[in-house]
Amino acid sequence: MIKDILSQFLFENTILKTTQTKPIVAAIKNYRTMSFNYYVPQIPKKESVRPVKRINVEPYAIGLSKKGKLILRAWVQPPSVSKKGFKKTNWRTFMIARMRNIVISDNTFNPN
Repeated sequence: MIKDILSQFLFENTILKTTQTKPIVAAIKNYRTMSFNYYVPQIPKKESVRPVKRINVEPYAIGLSKKGKLILRAWVQPPSVSKKGFKKTNWRTFMIARMRNIVISDNTFNPN
């Protein structure tokens, strides 16, 4: 049990301090908005990607998906577009591995 807790602690500290996740973690802690280009595979041709869109978000949490992929939970700012159901809630998860050109803004948001 202690070994599992220690392993999880080391894993969390490692994934949250990578070149890509460190600025995202700082944005979450400081309530800074951010934007990024998001790449999604084109189905059925997995080698190609859909046109890239710039997405503006308020980042809230980093975690792992059911498949063990590192993801970001964020509130998407209009006029960004998203999946079905987006217009009702504006909440979405993003795979961090698909995010490029991440820009952390000086603008802050109210998490309440």
